[in-house]
Amino acid sequence: MLHLRAVTKLVGTLALRGGATAASSVAGGFWGALISAGAAAWGAVEHDHDKPEIEAQLRENLGAALDVIWQDLMEDQQGGVTAVVHHMSTQIEHAVFHPLQTPLVPHTLEPTVCNLPFIGYPCRAVVGR
Repeated sequence: MLHLRAVTKLVGTLALRGGATAASSVAGGFWGALISAGAAAWGAVEHDHDKPEIEAQLRENLGAALDVIWQDLMEDQQGGVTAVVHHMSTQIEHAVFHPLQTPLVPHTLEPTVCNLPFIGYPCRAVVGR
């Protein structure tokens, strides 16, 4: 809605300036200069009157654009702010988890018979069981 109002106001301002320019050209001389000065004064007064509204509209539009740019920079993992962190995370995950993904070779344990070690009998593998 604010954009439509701004466009309508701009069209009105351009029409006023165009009409003043045409009238001053037709009138020429003193009256042409007076028309041009009056149009300039009218534009300055109108601008001062609309300045707070224009500034609020600019703040709103710039705030929305800044939010979009911020989101793009934060979420882009290839060229945004987090690109270095994402790259380091990938390198660390590859270095830590890649060796763990190799298949394990099954190993069978041999049964052992242990006597009480404090008596002096060592543990030995049971053969032929």
